[in-house]
Amino acid sequence: MGDEKEKAIQQEVNKLLAADFIREIKYPTWLANLVMVKKANGKWRMCVDYTYLNKACPKYSYPLPSIDKLVDEASGNELLSLMDAYSGYHQIKMHPPDEDKTTFMTTRVNYCYQTMPFGLKNAGATYQRLMDRVFEGQVGRNMEFYVDDMIVKSVLGSSHHEDLTEAFGRLRKHNMRLNPEKFSFGIQGGKFLGFMITSRGIEINADKCKAIQYQKIEKAALVVLVTARRLRPYFQSFQVKIRIDLPLRQVFQKPDLSGRLVAWSVELSEYGLQYEKRGKVGAQTLADFVVELTPEDGEKVSTQCTLFVDGSSNDNGSGAGVTLHGSGELVLEQSLRFQFKASNNQAEYEALIAGLKLAIEMQIDSLLVRTDSLLVANQVNGELQVKEPTLIKYLERVRLLMGRLQEVAVEFMPRAQNQRADA
Repeated sequence: MGDEKEKAIQQEVNKLLAADFIREIKYPTWLANLVMVKKANGKWRMCVDYTYLNKACPKYSYPLPSIDKLVDEASGNELLSLMDAYSGYHQIKMHPPDEDKTTFMTTRVNYCYQTMPFGLKNAGATYQRLMDRVFEGQVGRNMEFYVDDMIVKSVLGSSHHEDLTEAFGRLRKHNMRLNPEKFSFGIQGGKFLGFMITSRGIEINADKCKAIQYQKIEKAALVVLVTARRLRPYFQSFQVKIRIDLPLRQVFQKPDLSGRLVAWSVELSEYGLQYEKRGKVGAQTLADFVVELTPEDGEKVSTQCTLFVDGSSNDNGSGAGVTLHGSGELVLEQSLRFQFKASNNQAEYEALIAGLKLAIEMQIDSLLVRTDSLLVANQVNGELQVKEPTLIKYLERVRLLMGRLQEVAVEFMPRAQNQRADA
């Protein structure tokens, strides 16, 4: 560690000692290294690499909430308040016999945590269980949270004071602390779990779009992390192998990018990921690939696509088919089987919603949607009135998703021409 990092480590250790979060230990059973990562505000974040400890720990499969559902529930409210727990994980005590397993080394002394540290495989699930217990009965009604990120929501602004009072009452009761540098009270829109939440719905987060556009490597790590988090409730344990072939010399010449890669690596370690070197690639093949995908100066890459959707329902169940056709021969296909009863019209709407989500995830600018449901096409285009309450909710969801695309049109087409999505 350089002098700057050593100074940051000592400051963080002193702060943790003063808060009684850590203690000195002489004979640890496990020992982990420190990793220093530069934060966006220029300060250093001290991370402990618990890779090997996480491999030895059993998986606690407490279910985490769906991020998509949380974002949907938080949007469309008149007033919001965003809050973040202060050193959230440290507000949970470690099981005393297990404290020595969290030991990390510094240049002078070894310390272990007396409170739950960041980076442990089961830390997120344990903290989510705590939040579910603390805010039982309030979550979903006037509050949403994902681990230590909290949002108090009010459909009517006049009731926001009472909603905040209820939330703070529970925080005081359980002696929980908030971060004074990360809160916004009584606002009409803000960032929640990486999304821009407003009273009008969900809007594009320009900062996230820019980061994804310029940091392709970081995007890959983000995709793996989000996928791992979403799969975690359904598997006792699983491992993912990633084949990588990155220009590491270029990466590590950029301190901010290399720091984020280290942070991703530490956070992903709890999922037991294994990295393998990619096999040999012919020099000419690689050169042709780079030439083919590198646009000329001033050339704008077209993102206009056509989306084919089809949904159906019968006595055996219901499902949907989605095909997204891009420029050239690029085709993305997705098939869904619904674990709930749905009418044929509801299945058609579900197919349309799944297709729009796929287009939004792929950052499509212009989209032409083709469906073989004349009812859905006419209702979305305003040519038919919707009277059924369930279909009204579906239509509202579709229009909300369409609002996140720059250009989108919905057309009817005969089923005979929609064979691929139908299949």
